[in-house]
Amino acid sequence: MAVNKAIPAKFARIHPKYLMPTWSTISRGIVSAAFCLVFTLIGADTLLQALVGSILLVVFIYGLAQFALPDWIKDNTGHNVTIFGIGATAAVGVVGLLIGPVLRFLWDLRQPEFFQGKTLPRRSEDLVLSPGEGCVPTFALPDSGRMPELIAPDLSNLPPGQSVMDVVTGEELPSTPSAAPVVPVQK
Repeated sequence: MAVNKAIPAKFARIHPKYLMPTWSTISRGIVSAAFCLVFTLIGADTLLQALVGSILLVVFIYGLAQFALPDWIKDNTGHNVTIFGIGATAAVGVVGLLIGPVLRFLWDLRQPEFFQGKTLPRRSEDLVLSPGEGCVPTFALPDSGRMPELIAPDLSNLPPGQSVMDVVTGEELPSTPSAAPVVPVQK
C-alpha cells in the first residue's frame, strides 16, 4: 500500500540487512500490543461487542448517507430515481426498518402465543445425537455454543456407530432404524 501511495512512503522502506519492511513491522507490532493490552484490561468480550456494534453503526450511517444521495441510482433514461428527493434505495430501506417493528407489534397483539414460545413447543419425538463420553448435553440458544444435530425420526441421517437421545427426557434410545416405509427412487 505504501508503494502505491495509499499510506505514507515510510511504511514501504525495506531494511538493507534483514530485507523486511522495518517501519511497517514495528508499527504493526506496537498497534497489536496496544490492542492486546486494551482487550486484556477491559475484557475481550465487552470490547469486541462494542467494536462490532460501533463499526456496524458507522457502516450503516455511511451507507445511508450514500444511498440517500439523489443521484445514487438512475433509471434507463439517466434520470435520478428518488422518493421525495431522497435516493430510492435509502427511502425504501428506512421505510422497511420502520415498518418491521410496527408489524411485529401488531402481530404480537394478534398472536401473542408465538412470542411467548407456545406455538413451537419442544416435542418429545425430537431426537438429537447423543453426546460423546464425558460430555453433558446442553440445549440453548443457537449463538450460545454448538447446537446438537437433529436426527430424523426414522434415523435415516444417523451416522454409523452413533446413538440418539430424546430432547425432552434426555433418555438415550436404541439406534436401530424403525420400520419406516422405503420410497423407491424412480429414474
